[in-house]
Amino acid sequence: MIREPNKKQRPLPGFENPFEQNLDQNNRWVRLAEVVPWVEFSKAYYSSMSSEQAAPAKPAPLMVGAVIIKHRQRWTDEETVLQIQENPYLHYFCGFSGFSLKQPFAPSLFVEIRKRMGVEVYDQLEQSIVEKLKKNQTVKEQKKEDKTRLRAMLRHR
Repeated sequence: MIREPNKKQRPLPGFENPFEQNLDQNNRWVRLAEVVPWVEFSKAYYSSMSSEQAAPAKPAPLMVGAVIIKHRQRWTDEETVLQIQENPYLHYFCGFSGFSLKQPFAPSLFVEIRKRMGVEVYDQLEQSIVEKLKKNQTVKEQKKEDKTRLRAMLRHR
């Protein structure tokens, strides 16, 4: 006898949520967040703003993180905001202290950020990321080589 599973999807309150636990430290967004020069990027982000603007600025980690996500994933403004809204790892990468179902900002804010940051500032940010990632990779490779040498030395004793 074949039994068909219930055709109705489980209700959300009964849906198991793995994010009540810790985030995976090996996740690509968690690892990338460790090497992004947030202080430098925040300074660059805030340098293009005026203290006389009417509305307060969104936090630098949120907006810089969103720009990095958008360009790294090649998403549209709208898709980037939706992905950040739905993904706890992207929440973490953008500096949120916890997960929220709220939309982090309107997609149209990307247009304003592009105007504020300009090509020069964005290129500087991008170059800084590339340099940090290369440096981090070199350090990891060096540590791996050191471990290999140490193991070889211990075997030959």
